[in-house]
Amino acid sequence: MFSSKIKELGIKAKNIASTLETEEATKTALVLPLLNILGFDVFNPNEVIPEFVADLGTKKGEKVDYAIKVDGKLEMIIECKKSTEKLDSHHSQLHRYYSVSDARFAVLTNGIEYEFYADLKAKNVMDSQPFFRLNILQLNEQKIKQIAKFQRDDFDASSIFANANDLKYITSIKNYFDQQTEEVDADLAKYLARKFYSGKVISQKVVEKFKGITQSAFTQWSNETTNLRLKEKEQAKKMSVVDTPASKINTTEEEIEGYHIVKAICRKVAEGSRIFYRDAQSYFTVIFDDNNRKPICRLWLEGNKKFIGLFDEEKNCEKKELKSLEDIYKYQKALRDRVNSYL
Repeated sequence: MFSSKIKELGIKAKNIASTLETEEATKTALVLPLLNILGFDVFNPNEVIPEFVADLGTKKGEKVDYAIKVDGKLEMIIECKKSTEKLDSHHSQLHRYYSVSDARFAVLTNGIEYEFYADLKAKNVMDSQPFFRLNILQLNEQKIKQIAKFQRDDFDASSIFANANDLKYITSIKNYFDQQTEEVDADLAKYLARKFYSGKVISQKVVEKFKGITQSAFTQWSNETTNLRLKEKEQAKKMSVVDTPASKINTTEEEIEGYHIVKAICRKVAEGSRIFYRDAQSYFTVIFDDNNRKPICRLWLEGNKKFIGLFDEEKNCEKKELKSLEDIYKYQKALRDRVNSYL
C-alpha cells in the first residue's frame, strides 16, 4: 500500500539521515526509493534519466540530477542535495534548469524535504515559491494524498497543475495561521477588532489588546480541535471493537475532515450534536441522531478515486465522484434535504 510504504521510508530516513554524508548517498538511500514507491522504474533510463543535460545558451555541461518521463514525455526534473544541506540557496540553480527543459514540474530535495515547483505565474518561468512542500519526517494524510498524485500509473500533469495554484494558496494561508499563533500581526488584530469590538474607536491600545486576545483564541481553538479529533478517533476505535473485532478499520484524517464538512453543511437545518459517523472497512457513513437507519451520506476516500454517496427517500445510494473534499459543498441541498427528512 502506498501510504504504508512512504511512512516506512520516513522511518528509515529518520534513522539514517545523519549518516548520509554525500549527495550520492542521499540519492541512493532516500530519493531513488521514493521514486520507486511512486511507481517509477529507477533502472529504466527511458523513465528515470540520471544526469540529464540542461545546457543554457553558451553554458555547456549543465546537468540536473534526474529527469522523469511518463509515457515518453518529460514531466519532472529533480535536483538533489545531501541530506544535511539546506535547500534555500539552490532555488536559482533549479530555476535555470527549468527554463531550458520541457518539464512541467521541478523538484528540489535533500532526501528529507521536497519542494515542488511549476510555472503558475508565467509560462516556462519557474515560480519563486513551491506549490507543495513535503517533509518525509512529518507525514500526515493530506501530505500523503498530495504526493500520491505523482504516482507513475496515476500521473496526470494537467490535473496536478490545475490543483497546484489552490494548493499554493492553501499552504500560504496555513503558514500565515501558524505565524499568528506565535505573534498576531496588527492588520489581523485590527480586522477582528472592527468585527467584534463593542467600542466606537479602535485605538492602538485596542489593537494591541486584540493581538493578545486573537493569539489566545488561536491557541484555544487549536487545542480544542485537536482534542475533539482525538475523541472522535477513540470513538471509532471503540465502535470497531464492538461491531467488527477482526476488522482492519482505519479512520483517516481525510474521513474526519469530510465528516466535519458534512456536519457544517447540515448545521444549517439541525444541531451539530445530532450529526454522527460510523466507519466501516469499505466506506465511511455520516448518520443522523446516531442512528444507522438515518444515513445522511457515505464517503469513499481511501482509493485513487473518491466518492460521496447520496441517499434518496427509499435509502438508495447514488455515488458521485469527488475531485477533492471541497466538492462535497456541491451537494449541500441534497444533504440538508436528507436531514430535513428525519426531522
